[in-house]
Amino acid sequence: MTTLTINLPQTSYPLTIEPGSADNVLNYYQTNNCFVMITDEGVPPSVVERIQKQLNPVTTITLPSGESTKSIETYHRIVATLLKQNISKTTTLVALGGGVIGDLTGFVASTYYRGINYIQIPTTLLSMVDSSIGGKTAINMQNVKNVVGTFHHPSAVIIDPNLLNTLPNRHIANGMAEVIKMALIGDADFAKALLNDIPIPTLIERAIRIKKQIVEKDPRDTHERHLLNHGHTIAHAIEALEPNLLHGECVAIGMKKMAKGELYETLLDDLLTKYDLTIQCTLKKDQLYNHILHDKKIKHDTLNIALIKNVGKGYIKSIKIEDIKSYL
Repeated sequence: MTTLTINLPQTSYPLTIEPGSADNVLNYYQTNNCFVMITDEGVPPSVVERIQKQLNPVTTITLPSGESTKSIETYHRIVATLLKQNISKTTTLVALGGGVIGDLTGFVASTYYRGINYIQIPTTLLSMVDSSIGGKTAINMQNVKNVVGTFHHPSAVIIDPNLLNTLPNRHIANGMAEVIKMALIGDADFAKALLNDIPIPTLIERAIRIKKQIVEKDPRDTHERHLLNHGHTIAHAIEALEPNLLHGECVAIGMKKMAKGELYETLLDDLLTKYDLTIQCTLKKDQLYNHILHDKKIKHDTLNIALIKNVGKGYIKSIKIEDIKSYL
């Protein structure tokens, strides 16, 4: 078992990585609060039932799968359900699912009665290594990803690598894009080790340690945390315009575009090939650029982008918004 503590100025919370931890949730989060669980149709019913038996939630809200669920309409539906059930401020929400469920549940938790507790039980590799950590919550509006959101950290993150056994290979690859990103921006040895097979619990831990270090230095995403956006400015545009692609697949395309002509491009190509992430983008430059113009990170016609000169050492560069065209 690996237990880490995410240490922030206003709060801290435990993060546990242990195979089988989903069968003993109350070992890792002990509270007198009652629970409400939010999940989606993509989580196997057997997993939902296992968590229900342990937590005996007041209610379980099951939502459709997919990015379109992360909407104001779904938010309204959840809050209306909580009010109808007379859910109090002392309730703990449980996010059981991938990044969409984690972001949405966190947003509900941050706003219901001005803030209630929630815990993350991520069920996908992508949410285990990335979205369940750091307290970013959000919903999408008008085809713009994460445009409405808050910072609201979970009370605990419980990661059970065994839950990945139910995932198809495409969703494992989806998460590996974020793992590759973490390694490229923060750990050269890890990036090279990814060319070999690494046990999943070890892989998850090493990726999380990179994100933990960055989040602790910049909890409000004012500068250094922008490193975690490597490849994402382009990826978010692709994701909005190509809804059939998964988030990690779009990140893989974004990273590839950012790597053109750089010394590490061969390593990235090898990693994308190994993890089945060699995806072609058919969108035209103008399509991507016109969507990037709505990116929430733009300030006074400039945009901070995360670049990599040497593997394991990402850096932030401020560019004029039109200069992003050179990467498209």
